[in-house]
Amino acid sequence: MLATFFALGSLVCHVRWGKTGKRGAYIASICLFIPALLAKPTVVTLPLLMLVLDYWPLKRRGRKILIEKIPFLALACISAIVTFVSQSNTSVAEMPGSRPPLEVLYVVCHNVVFYLEKMIWPAALSAHYPYPQPMDLSQPSVFAGIIGTILLIIVLLWSLRRTRAAAAGFLFFFIALAPTLGIIGFTDTIAAIRFLYLPSVGLILLVAGALAYFWSDARPRAGVRAGVIAGVLLIASAQIGLTRMQLRHWRDTSLLYSHMLSIAPDAPTINYNAAIILFGQNRHKEAIPYFQKVLDIRPDFAAAHADLGSALFQTGRFAEGEAHLKKAIELQPELAEAKMNLGTLYRDQGRINKAIETYRDAIGTKPTLAQAYVVLADMLIAYSRTDEAVETLREGLTHQPGSSDLHLALGLALHAKGDLQGAIVEIEKAMNAPAPNPSAAAALRAIKSELRR
Repeated sequence: MLATFFALGSLVCHVRWGKTGKRGAYIASICLFIPALLAKPTVVTLPLLMLVLDYWPLKRRGRKILIEKIPFLALACISAIVTFVSQSNTSVAEMPGSRPPLEVLYVVCHNVVFYLEKMIWPAALSAHYPYPQPMDLSQPSVFAGIIGTILLIIVLLWSLRRTRAAAAGFLFFFIALAPTLGIIGFTDTIAAIRFLYLPSVGLILLVAGALAYFWSDARPRAGVRAGVIAGVLLIASAQIGLTRMQLRHWRDTSLLYSHMLSIAPDAPTINYNAAIILFGQNRHKEAIPYFQKVLDIRPDFAAAHADLGSALFQTGRFAEGEAHLKKAIELQPELAEAKMNLGTLYRDQGRINKAIETYRDAIGTKPTLAQAYVVLADMLIAYSRTDEAVETLREGLTHQPGSSDLHLALGLALHAKGDLQGAIVEIEKAMNAPAPNPSAAAALRAIKSELRR
């Protein structure tokens, strides 16, 4: 939204520059392009969109319109390089050559028709649109995309015999949409409605031009104008009704995910996120089928194995839970949280030595995992291994020196050892930590009271 705001500002200034030739408008257009790129690099095609506006409706010609775009193109190139390098280092980024050309064509055609459909009739909207499977002509949405794109090209070529408006409007739409069409892959979704903000301007320009044409004095006035008003009101009413229907699904997260699953019931990401929400609400039994569905589709998804294992043992299904937690660790040995949950499972089964060993493994994998030191220390104290508990917590504080939980746990361990003064010092540190543990104050009062006795 922010990127679209600045991009529209840049385009408005460009149009003003094209009409008036005022240099201030040109400079303002460049200045507004910079925050647009910083907000979202998908506006990188803005210089090409300016050329489309020069073609129609500004009807500008000559080398000047190319030369004046050089600063915009330079900024766009810098942004594109920085974005691609950043995306390659932190997420998924696929160049066109990494996928079969036919698949790229299918994705592009699918998205052109998909976005047009959502603009005209915004129903069945979702926050996540997975890739159709299979990605070939046997998939109805892919086949419709191919046929729809071919028909659109034929209509636009025919329209050039009468006007530039239709071709310019759709060219604006396509160019603005190009970075998100799937030519370069950077997400696990095939489309997202938020990518329509700027491209929709091209179609809105086309509609505005058509309305102006039918509203002009050159046309029969009363009947045509009444038809235009009726058409606009009818479309606006339908859009308002559809919008209100969609808003019902966004009242809370659970409703939203139920709606998303009704649109794409086999999408692994949606099922996994729905399961995580239920798990976070301690609705473990309800979360289990969603985790299982994810693993039916993606059996090598380590995090889903780990979460399913935790959900299973929380419902008393220890053997199944242990199997999935072990599978998660096998697939992704650096999953320290999975090791910690496996250790908790062993502890709840009374397999204390195995639990202690597994917690030490979790700490070795991720030494900054403060909660692992706390739980491990609690187990050691419960089995009269207080010195080991104190040593474990001191080790944790070398990795997380500001942890209120670790200072509090160390204070309690020292108290169990009989070192009340040392316990007070550590609990006071817990109370003065940036995020103090709420239990620290009560523990300190209890120890001080004991000391006075």
